[in-house]
Amino acid sequence: MFQAGVSKVELEVYYPGVGMLGYGRAFNVIKGKLTPLYVRTVFFTEVGTSNRFIFVNCELSFTTDIIRVEVMKKLREKDPSILPEDGQLMITSQHTHSSPGGFSHHPFYNFTTPGFRPEIFAAVINGIAESVLKAYENLQPVQIKLAKGYFESDIDVAFNRSIRAYNRNPEVEKKNPFEVHLALDRQMDLLRIDDLEGNPVGEINFFGVHTTSLGNRVNKMGSDNKGYASTFFEEDMGEKFVAIFAQKIAGDVSPNFHGRGKGKTKKWPWSKGPYNDDVENAKFNGRLQYYKAKEIWDIAGKQERIEGSIDSELVSHDFSDLQVDPDFAFGRKDAETTYACHGMAFFKGTPVDGKGAPVGVNEFGILCSQIIKHGEKIMSRFKGDEYRKAAEKKYRLQYPKKIVFETAKGLVLSTPLIDKIIFPKFIEKGIGEMKSQFKRGALRELPWTAHILPIQLARLGNICFVGFPGELTTIAGKRLEDMIAAELKASGIEHVIICSYANNYLGYCTTWEEYQAQCYEGGHTVYGQWTHAAFMTEYRKLAHEFMKPKEERKLDRALKYHVFSEKEIALRSFQSKQKRSG
Repeated sequence: MFQAGVSKVELEVYYPGVGMLGYGRAFNVIKGKLTPLYVRTVFFTEVGTSNRFIFVNCELSFTTDIIRVEVMKKLREKDPSILPEDGQLMITSQHTHSSPGGFSHHPFYNFTTPGFRPEIFAAVINGIAESVLKAYENLQPVQIKLAKGYFESDIDVAFNRSIRAYNRNPEVEKKNPFEVHLALDRQMDLLRIDDLEGNPVGEINFFGVHTTSLGNRVNKMGSDNKGYASTFFEEDMGEKFVAIFAQKIAGDVSPNFHGRGKGKTKKWPWSKGPYNDDVENAKFNGRLQYYKAKEIWDIAGKQERIEGSIDSELVSHDFSDLQVDPDFAFGRKDAETTYACHGMAFFKGTPVDGKGAPVGVNEFGILCSQIIKHGEKIMSRFKGDEYRKAAEKKYRLQYPKKIVFETAKGLVLSTPLIDKIIFPKFIEKGIGEMKSQFKRGALRELPWTAHILPIQLARLGNICFVGFPGELTTIAGKRLEDMIAAELKASGIEHVIICSYANNYLGYCTTWEEYQAQCYEGGHTVYGQWTHAAFMTEYRKLAHEFMKPKEERKLDRALKYHVFSEKEIALRSFQSKQKRSG
């Protein structure tokens, strides 16, 4: 028998003037509040055991390794029995781009905030911990049911924003510009939770679409389309009901109208939705998700209960240095990952959801990256074998990416002298902040982005939840889902659900074929062209162990997250102004 408890807690993160996280533009700061931001939790336990699965969903762009560690510490200080094992907690985000940044200890995603914000960091940790504790206190016997449904093709809920990359995958039916709405997973999975008398308790549904209906010029904090969907469902069901609209496979999936046949308006460079107002478009998209979830909720009520046990495992790997199984690399034995590099395609942004740096800056960056690449090849003739081999490996594994940031090494355009880089502050303020932090000595401890990442599997009866620490594109997610389903089928797993933005954030993960196109997602697939193959390799290893009784599993849990010194964190910290009511 299962027990479950649900909760909803507001995150106290409204600080006007703080940069928001997602679009990467320094002008995208909080100047008002559209909605509060919440953290919602469902706490599952298996009666008579210490087995549990705690699913947390935050209305944030993502969360980080250090946040997870600090939340676990708080829970265990309160009561060690709440969380017996690290792998029992999965912290996810619904990825709104209209939430504050500044809570990552790794500096790269804080440059436009600007800097690390201790108050926001603490508020996120406190909110998540409070939500888990409240859900634990609300535990009660429940019945859990699963159902699935599909968005009909004429429902304008989502569109593939990188169709050029998508069409490179050999298994897909090629889509033309009128069919971008079909180049994605249109299935929603919904977990219905009722008490034993049939009274509604809560639900978690999984559907992949970016929470980017609110554009980078809105400048107001808000939970975007998935937040509105949660609110609509909760208002429908009553105040104690908790509705989680979680992400599944959303890497190349946008809520914004694009492609041919949708037209444009005079006000917008592309048609984002039926309204010339981002807030109304966010509500429109949220209603579509809510209507489908409510439809599946009713279907789920007629399904059989989920029975069985709860199980979970989480292990971390250094994804900057992994050998890839030839099964996932076309038989090649030399496939591997390398240290994190961001390409010009990342810096450019996506024209569908939010453009990045100005066109001139992008063109100049591409030119610089090519000059540097040729320069390093020339220099390798004079600097010896070690330099030559390192350069060859970087460009072989990152090919065809036009490298701008080497975030693992703290290099921009191949130089560690950040204050000397050519991009001036007035063109892009985020670059200016990076220069300022360098001058203060705040960027001396590396890396700038995470490379030690957790992967997670959690079982609830015949369902396996796959915690993925970033953004998978449609086909990358489908391949991972199919592989895990095949590996775990013999153990009774009948449903595999990808849970994106779980426990940490690496950026994107495309297929090898998509990576070659170097659309935005490929430029943000940081460990090179074999990144997806490395994840497939490590998830299959974990699945093999997951099939065994817990006491027989051989998993290396020794690898820990990167820890920055308090001194460096302080050097790049900013005290936010007193928050105001919105």
